[in-house]
Amino acid sequence: MSYRVFATAAAAALLFAGGNALAQTAAAPAPSTTAAPDPVRLAEARKTVDVIMPPATREALIGGMVDGLMGTMVNGLLESPSVKAMLEEKPGAKAVFERFMARVKDASRKDLMDNLPGMFEAMAHAYARRFTVEQMHDISAFFGTPSGKAYMASAGTIMSDPDVVAWQKALMQRAMARMPGDQETLKREIDALD
Repeated sequence: MSYRVFATAAAAALLFAGGNALAQTAAAPAPSTTAAPDPVRLAEARKTVDVIMPPATREALIGGMVDGLMGTMVNGLLESPSVKAMLEEKPGAKAVFERFMARVKDASRKDLMDNLPGMFEAMAHAYARRFTVEQMHDISAFFGTPSGKAYMASAGTIMSDPDVVAWQKALMQRAMARMPGDQETLKREIDALD
């Protein structure tokens, strides 16, 4: 596996992992319209998002989820036979890989953290489109209970639970095993354009 192919695979895996983390926040299927939400519902949705993910703890919660997902993804890559072979082929390759992944992780985490306000505003729009004011009151009430608070205190650790990590690892290994065939198919299809 060439460095360029590997870097592309790693970047795709990071996008997949990041998408998975954010998908955890989806409340319902996307509505059929992206019209601006009702202002009253949007105001309530902003309050609901603040109850679910209090501004004071947002960065720690999201950071914990991202770190868990990315750690699992990197470990999955390191255990892939093709990646192992590539890293063992050349002395020092593993250290280069680890530095590369640390840079990607740091840049991805920084991008996410720098853009959290936009993510939470987008979430408020999504809540406003999906839930009535009354439903958002119910949601806020739940997250104000001891059970709701306990859920949110632990939500960031769910992605690093051993069962979830094992599932992610198996998924990553399947994706890495398919990659050479997928790349060859893509190359053949592009070559056929000539």
